[in-house]
Amino acid sequence: LMAWGIPLFWVIRPSGSVNLLWQYVPYADGYLDQSIMLAVTSGILWYLGRRWTASLKWILLLVPLGLANVLILMPGRTGYLIAIFTVCLALFFEVKKAWGIVSLIAMPTLLGLMLFYTVPQFQSGVNTAAHELFTYNALSADNSSVGTRLNMWKISMQALAREPLTGYGVGSWTPVIKRLHGPGADAVFGISNTSNPHQEMLLWCVELGILGGLLFGALFFALAYDSKEFSVQLKRAVNTVTVMLFIACMFNSSLYDDQIGDYFCVAIGLLLAFGLRECQDKATISL
Repeated sequence: LMAWGIPLFWVIRPSGSVNLLWQYVPYADGYLDQSIMLAVTSGILWYLGRRWTASLKWILLLVPLGLANVLILMPGRTGYLIAIFTVCLALFFEVKKAWGIVSLIAMPTLLGLMLFYTVPQFQSGVNTAAHELFTYNALSADNSSVGTRLNMWKISMQALAREPLTGYGVGSWTPVIKRLHGPGADAVFGISNTSNPHQEMLLWCVELGILGGLLFGALFFALAYDSKEFSVQLKRAVNTVTVMLFIACMFNSSLYDDQIGDYFCVAIGLLLAFGLRECQDKATISL
């Protein structure tokens, strides 16, 4: 609607030109959160819509619209990845099991290539990421999104190597990394101590040691285990959101972030509650 020039009453923009990164962001604080939310929500709607056949036609309309918003209107590259894998997982669950692994490898590649050569916004985002990666230099890494992440990850690994078993304690990532970074750390990580490595597992490992990494992995295992008794479509929805959370956490501290983190916690909590209610209803019927 915003791209078509239709005003939305809850969207307030400052006068003057609009930064392209926030041009089509209606309700999240930034384009990154917005694109991830839309991509994951599209996946949830797809699976739950298969259960609610009376609403299926509306679901089939909302899902492609949500994904198109991410891939065409928004610049978030993590959102691109999550949108692509949302589509690929939906297709993966529909193909024969014998072709499952092959399709899971081939489909992201084919879909990515198709988007690269048909969607200018997507192509620009991929080209920018590739340029930042190939021109990465630790001495000037803070000038780009990819470079900043690589630099943070490198210093985080150095910190983990020094305290691999116990870590440095909850909330210690920023002061520890600033100390290892040396002069100019405040310009990179901010004056306060609330920064993060843009990678959730490294955040847990630096603060909690190797045990933190194991706890992080256990979270995803628990989500998959808890959903194993759910109905097919609901289980697929939980598993898809779990995979998308993992992807988001590989490039951002998504659970640490109080915007996208809230979204994931609430979305997963609602799906698990829905599944628990479903299992209770089944148990009641069987009695």
